[in-house]
Amino acid sequence: FVGLPNCFYGPARVVSLLGQGEKSYELKIDDIPRVETWRKGRGLIEFLREPGDVSFFFPEEGAGPDHASYLSIADELWLGILQAKCRKKVPNKAHALGTLNIRTMYKGEKNPGEKRSQLTTLLKQRGVKGILRILLAYPAQVNAASYAQSTLRRSERLQALEGNEFEVVQLCISRSNAEHYLTDDERHHLDCLKDIS
Repeated sequence: FVGLPNCFYGPARVVSLLGQGEKSYELKIDDIPRVETWRKGRGLIEFLREPGDVSFFFPEEGAGPDHASYLSIADELWLGILQAKCRKKVPNKAHALGTLNIRTMYKGEKNPGEKRSQLTTLLKQRGVKGILRILLAYPAQVNAASYAQSTLRRSERLQALEGNEFEVVQLCISRSNAEHYLTDDERHHLDCLKDIS
C-alpha cells in the first residue's frame, strides 16, 4: 500500500471517548466495549459530538456509512467508517463509495450541506487527523481503488493543489483481495451467510 501516513506503521485500536472536544479522553476497547445503534435524536452527528463511551456506532441510514468508530492509530485520532455490501454483486459501486465520503454523505436527506459541515466541524473540534474509509464488498468482485490521500492533493480538474479537510485512507475489500484483510475464518463466516460454495 503506497503512501500510507506514518501513523499506520504503529499500533492501532478502537477507542471509546468521553467528554467533549479537547476535554476528551480515551478508553481502550477492553475497558468499556459498548455498541450503540441510532435512534430518534441520536444519529451520527450526535455520536461525533458526544460519543458517550460508545466504541461502535451504527448510524442512521440517511447518514451514509453502516458503522463509525473513533480509532487511535499510533496516538493519532482517526474516524473509521465502514460500508458493508456483503453480497454477490454490488451494482452501484459509486453510491457505496459515496456513503464513505463526508462531501457526499446525507445524499437525499434534508439540509445535506449543513449536516456535512457539522460533521467536518465536529471532527476538527475533536482533533481528528484523518478518516479511514472501508468498503467491504465481499464476496463480490469490485474494482475500486484502495489509496491514501494527504490533506494536500493535486486536483485533476483544476490542475492545482487543493486542500482536504482530513487525511484519507480508503480500503476496498472484495473477493480478489479479501485474504489480505480477512482471516480464513472471517471469510468462511461471510461465505456461509451468503451461501457461497
